[in-house]
Amino acid sequence: MVGKAVLHSVDALKSRDHNASREVVRGDAVINEKRFAIEADCLRLIATQQPMARDLRSIAAVLEIITDLERIGDYASGVARINIMMGTSRSSSL
Repeated sequence: MVGKAVLHSVDALKSRDHNASREVVRGDAVINEKRFAIEADCLRLIATQQPMARDLRSIAAVLEIITDLERIGDYASGVARINIMMGTSRSSSL
């Protein structure tokens, strides 16, 4: 989802497609929800299953990765918002 959001936000910026940018911004909320759901699942695993060292490291890695992926999704949304704020003027440098 995050990879697609990045690609779509850059493509929308290149083509100055405001509708696609709005879709990326809306999709960021889904990415955020997914992050919190995965985080809750990880914490539930820790609390209920008492994972041993190897499994605990895997869960900790997942927690780090989802945080980074959510941040990348925020950056994609930021690119889409910039495209929307730029309005309809075209730049020859794109």
